[in-house]
Amino acid sequence: MAQTERCEEMPMKFADGKWLYVPEPSESGAWMRSISTQVLNCMVEETIILQEENDLIDTPLGRANISDGVHTHNHMTLIWDVDDADRIAHTPRLLTQGKATITQTSTATTFKLEDDSNQLAYTHD
Repeated sequence: MAQTERCEEMPMKFADGKWLYVPEPSESGAWMRSISTQVLNCMVEETIILQEENDLIDTPLGRANISDGVHTHNHMTLIWDVDDADRIAHTPRLLTQGKATITQTSTATTFKLEDDSNQLAYTHD
């Protein structure tokens, strides 16, 4: 899909930084008649994901190994070019500052940092 800009045989349109194919159902129902339609939706979005010190990356779908080149969760799949994985420099930057509460989660090495005034929450392993 990303290379051909097509969803199966249908062309996708570019809008809001995403390639989309979202058709409307083509059939309308009638009294005492059952119809079944099947509509396929596709979306491709380019996202920059930064690699951490080890082989893991944080993705919108959870943690993944950078060397795998693909990560799937439920009906969504992320695909990346493994050759480009090391090209982005790791530069830490300040996101926000303030007071927060840190709590331990059910996992002994995972903590949650919450700032109620700014409605922010971070999970740290």
